[in-house]
Amino acid sequence: EVLYYYQCRIKGSLLTLAVVSVFASPLPALIAESHGTFILCKYLGHRNIFIINATCIKAVIAMIPHP
Repeated sequence: EVLYYYQCRIKGSLLTLAVVSVFASPLPALIAESHGTFILCKYLGHRNIFIINATCIKAVIAMIPHP
């Protein structure tokens, strides 16, 4: 989950960075049982925040809340 983007200058280069909150790894047994049709990842909230270069974002997906 991207919390926000910002730009900063590092060693003379202007970079666009993203502050992201990363989900836990999916449960392999559930993926196998659903034949790859259902992937469940636990949301870790603000306990797992990283700063990455925005160019590292390769895809956008939806993480739908599951009861």
